[in-house]
Amino acid sequence: MKNKKLAAFTLVEALIGVIIMMIVIGGIALSIKMGIDMYGRAEAHSELINGMRFTLDSFNREISPMLDVTREVEILSTDISNIPSVSDDNHYIYLENGSLTHRSKSGDKILTGSEYIDRVAFSYPTDTKETGENYTLRMNLTAKHERYGDTEYNTTLEKAMYNLPSKRGDNGNILRFKYTEIEVEVEDLRIFEENTSNDLSNTLGNPKGTPFEARYHLVVNGGSDIPDYDDDSLVEWFFVTLDMEGEGADRHTVVSEYWQLLDETGEPLTGRTINTGGDFTLKDADGNQTKKRYGIIEYRVTPRILDKEGNLITSGKPVWSPYAEIAAARRAFWNDEIDHLVNGSNNDLFFERTNNVTYSVNQESGEGILTLNPGKSNGNSAIFAEANLKYMKDERAFQREKCGAAFTTMTNYSIIVDAEVVLENGDTTASGYGILVNGRILNTDESSIQDNGYVFQYDRVRTSFPMRLFGNGRQAPNSSSLKGYDINISYFGAKPEIWSLPGNKDYNLQYDYVIRTMQNDTFRLGETAVKYFTKRKRVIYTILEYYSHYTKDDSNPGSYIYDAEAINKPHYIVRMRTLKNPDDILGKKSVAEQVKIREKDPWYIGTEFYDSEPIWYGDFVGAAPIKSGDLYLYDVKNYSEKFNGKKLTITTPPVDNDKGRNRNVLRLNDQMSGNDGYSIVKGYDLNIRKHLFSLWPSSSQWDKNYNDERLNKLYKPDSKRYIGVRVWSAKQTQIGVKFYEINMAPGFCGDELKAIMPKGSRLYEVKETYQTGTYENKSWDQLSDLAKDDYFSWDSTKDAQLNKHVFSKSSFHHGELVSDGDGNDENEDRNIGIMDIRHTWPLNECKCPLCKLFK
Repeated sequence: MKNKKLAAFTLVEALIGVIIMMIVIGGIALSIKMGIDMYGRAEAHSELINGMRFTLDSFNREISPMLDVTREVEILSTDISNIPSVSDDNHYIYLENGSLTHRSKSGDKILTGSEYIDRVAFSYPTDTKETGENYTLRMNLTAKHERYGDTEYNTTLEKAMYNLPSKRGDNGNILRFKYTEIEVEVEDLRIFEENTSNDLSNTLGNPKGTPFEARYHLVVNGGSDIPDYDDDSLVEWFFVTLDMEGEGADRHTVVSEYWQLLDETGEPLTGRTINTGGDFTLKDADGNQTKKRYGIIEYRVTPRILDKEGNLITSGKPVWSPYAEIAAARRAFWNDEIDHLVNGSNNDLFFERTNNVTYSVNQESGEGILTLNPGKSNGNSAIFAEANLKYMKDERAFQREKCGAAFTTMTNYSIIVDAEVVLENGDTTASGYGILVNGRILNTDESSIQDNGYVFQYDRVRTSFPMRLFGNGRQAPNSSSLKGYDINISYFGAKPEIWSLPGNKDYNLQYDYVIRTMQNDTFRLGETAVKYFTKRKRVIYTILEYYSHYTKDDSNPGSYIYDAEAINKPHYIVRMRTLKNPDDILGKKSVAEQVKIREKDPWYIGTEFYDSEPIWYGDFVGAAPIKSGDLYLYDVKNYSEKFNGKKLTITTPPVDNDKGRNRNVLRLNDQMSGNDGYSIVKGYDLNIRKHLFSLWPSSSQWDKNYNDERLNKLYKPDSKRYIGVRVWSAKQTQIGVKFYEINMAPGFCGDELKAIMPKGSRLYEVKETYQTGTYENKSWDQLSDLAKDDYFSWDSTKDAQLNKHVFSKSSFHHGELVSDGDGNDENEDRNIGIMDIRHTWPLNECKCPLCKLFK
C-alpha cells in the first residue's frame, strides 16, 4: 500500500486568513459604531431641540408677561458673581451651572428644560426711536449636549417690547428688568336686582323670578407695571343653607352647606346674572342632580385677568358673596323678624335672648322657617319685637273699609302664629312656646331682658291653653288660695265658680282651658290632645288692651269707684282659636274663588279657615243669662254634649244677673287621683298692674321694685309694647319649635268691641299711645295728617275718635264715653256676648260680628 499526505494550511495561509477575517470584522464593527454614533447624535439633537422648546416655553409663560409690563430693561456683560441678591423689584435672567436661571426677591428658579443651554446672549438696539425694530429684545441661545460636544442647537427669540421701557446696554450675557408682582382680588361683592340700583344682598323673601346680578369690585395691585387687562373672573352660583349661632353681638351667619347650581346641560351655572324663575337644578351633597323652586343663593368669584391678546396674566383666591333668598311672599313683620335673626342686627324694634336659632327655606313651598332651641333642660329662648303700627298698615286700611274706622292699633290687633312643637326621638317631655301679650320690657340689653305681662302658653304636654303671668322675665309664684282650694292662679284663663269632682274632696286643683272646650258639633278637632299638639298648627291670638275708669268698690257691693289714673292701668282681653292650613282650603277652590277669598280675607283667618271655636281670656261681657223662675241660667251654646262617646253633665248654677255673664266650660284636674271634673267658669279680669303688684309686692323676696312709681312708668299709655315669643323644654333638646310664620292681622272690629268690653272700659286712642319723637322726631300734635297717614295709615276723619265709633249710644262718665257693659245695643234680639261670637250652623245664618265682617 502507498501512504498519502494529509491536506492542511500552511502558516502563511493561516496568517492570511486571520488578516482577512480581521478586516471583515473591523468593517462590521466600524459600521455598527458609526450607526450607534449617528443614533446617539440624533437622540442628542432631539434632546437639545426638546430642551430648547421647553426653555422657550418657560420663558414665554413665566418671563414674557413680566417683560410686557416692565418699565426698565438693562443688558449687562459681567460675571454672574456680580449679580446681587434681590430684595426689590429687580429681576435677572442669566446662565448658571448650565441652566437658564431667573433670580428675583422670591429666590432663584431654573427655567424648565434649560439644562442644555450652553451660551446665552441678549441684545437690544441702542436707537430710541419708537419703532418696532428698536424695541425688539433678542435672546440668542445655544444648546450643547455634554456627550456630543460638537452637537449644538442655536435659536434666537425676539420679544417685542410694546410697553417701550427705558433701556440700557446693547448686548451682554445678563438681562435685568424691573417688575412689580401683579395680584388680583375682588371685594365689595353684592347681589343686585339686574339692571337696577336695588341691592338685594343679605335680603330675605325676594319673590320668585327676581333676576339676580353679581356685582363686585376687581382690585389689581402691581404699581405702575399693571398692563391693560380684561376681567375674566369666574362667577359660579350656589344654593346654601344657613345656621345662626352665638348670642347677642356674637351672633353671626354660618353657611352649613353649598350645593352648586347647574345649567340645562348639567354644567355649573356661571355668569354675572341668573334668572330665578322656574326650577333650579342643583347638585346636592351626594352629587346627585335635583330640582328645587326656592332657596338661599350665593355666588363665588375666582378673580382672573387677561391681557389684550387673551392670555392669562394672573388669578386670585375665590371669594364668596352675600346671600339673597328666593322665597314665597311674606308680610313685613315676619320678613323683618327673620332678617333681624339671620343678619344679627339689633335695633329698637327687634331683639332677643336665644340659645340657638337656625333658619332654612322650604325649597318646595318657599316658606322661611325659624327653629328656636331652648338649648338646655328647663331652659328657654325668647325673641321680642315692638308692636309697631308700621306693621299694621294693611290691617288698618282693611278695617277702615269694612268697619268704618281703623280699630286695629297697638292695643287691638291679632298675631298669627304658624308653628310646630317638634318631637325628638320619641321624646314626650314638656316642650312648647309662649306668646307675650302686648308686654312691657325692662332692660333691653340682650343678656338680661326682663319681660312683664301675660304669656299665652301652647304646650304639647299640658294639652291645654293657660295664660301665665311673668314679671322681670320670671313666671309668677304659684301659690294662692281660692275657696279653700290651693290652685295655680298664674293660669288666668278663667276662675271656677262651681265644680264637680269625684267624692267632692278637697283636692289640689289645676284648671286650664282644654281642647274639649274648643269643640262643638260643627268644629271638631277629630284628634286626641297629644296628636293635636305635636302637629304643625296655625293659631290666631287677638289682643285687646283697654283701661277702665270704673272699678268695683269691694266695700260697697254693686258700686263703682272712678279712677282718674286708669289710663296707666291696662287690662287685657285675649281671644285664641286654631286655624286650618290655607292650602287645604284654597287647593279645593278655582282660581277665581281663590282671588275672591284673598280679596275678602288676605290673612286667611275667616270662617272657612276656622279649625276650632275661640277660647277667651279676660273680663269680657258675655251673653246675658236666661231667667227661669227664680234662677238665672246660663245657656252654653254650640257645645258638644259628648266627649269620647260619653255624655257630659254640665251644671248650670243659680246666679244673679251680674254673675251670669262671662261663663265657659272648664276642665278641672284632680292631681291626686288623675280624674277630671267640670265646671262653669266666669271671665277673669286680666288687670296686669294689680297682678304684678300683688304677686311681686315691693316687700316681696321676689322683687322689691314693683311699686306704684315703677309700674306707672312701665305702663304709661305711650310706653313701648312688645310681642314676645318664648320657647322652652323640660330636657336637653336640639330641635325646639319650628316657626313658619308670625304675622299681624286685624284686631277686634267695632261690633265685637261692643259685645265684649266690660262696664266702664275705654279703648286707647292712637294719639294716647304715640311716643313723642317716634316719627319725624315730632310730637303727635306737630305731625301733619300726611305724616300720620305715612306712618300710621291714618285718616283723621275716621280714626281720631275710636271710642265714639264704639260707644256712641253709651252714657258719658266724667266727660268720656265708656262701655255700659250691656253689649251697647238697644236691640234685644241681637246676638251679643262671648258665646254668640262662636259660630252657629249653617254659617251663612250666623249673626256674629265676625261673620258679618267677612260676608
